Amino acid sequence: MAVKFLNIKLTSGTRIKAVETDNAYAIQLYKSPVFIPKSVSKIEELKHNEHGFRWCLSIRESWAMDKPDVLDALEYLTELNEFLELAVEDKANRGLDMVNKFLNN
Repeated sequence: MAVKFLNIKLTSGTRIKAVETDNAYAIQLYKSPVFIPKSVSKIEELKHNEHGFRWCLSIRESWAMDKPDVLDALEYLTELNEFLELAVEDKANRGLDMVNKFLNN
């Protein structure tokens, strides 16, 4: 059976490199870190991402399902990421509106 992973995109504000260890990554849950063992996860650097995401953390689903703090962190970060994506799109749309107004005057 194939191993399933839960993926979450991280920014420099949601990955806490300062408290990571040789054995675990640290992600943000409100003001506290949640540690994800490297043995059940992998991280990939993202390049050229317009939303400010720098990494994608993949966590083995079977491990995460019985860890309430991990599930809470993933839910929190998913909502935060959706907000960031919408904010970037909104900013881009406002910029296009300004360009159109300038060109039409």
